[in-house]
Amino acid sequence: ELTEKLAKKKYKGAEQYRKMGYYSAAINYYTDVLEYYAGSEWAAESLYCIGECEMNLGNYENSKKIFEEFARKYPNHPLMVKVNEALRQLEGDYNK
Repeated sequence: ELTEKLAKKKYKGAEQYRKMGYYSAAINYYTDVLEYYAGSEWAAESLYCIGECEMNLGNYENSKKIFEEFARKYPNHPLMVKVNEALRQLEGDYNK
């Protein structure tokens, strides 16, 4: 389907920026996936990656909010293992 192809293209663009360490640019692309292709198979991964990018930028509170949103929206998604790990790590950082 065309929507899935467009979502994938935007997601892959975000991945390139993330891999190069341009986390803010990656967040913009991932956000586009969520905004324009919310029903696509790429939406959950985009939300997760936004949380990861926020963490890499040191925006721990934003990261925590994103991962909590992911847990609410996608409680049975395979990425929940990583989400729970990230939330535990973020909780640990707050308690230091």
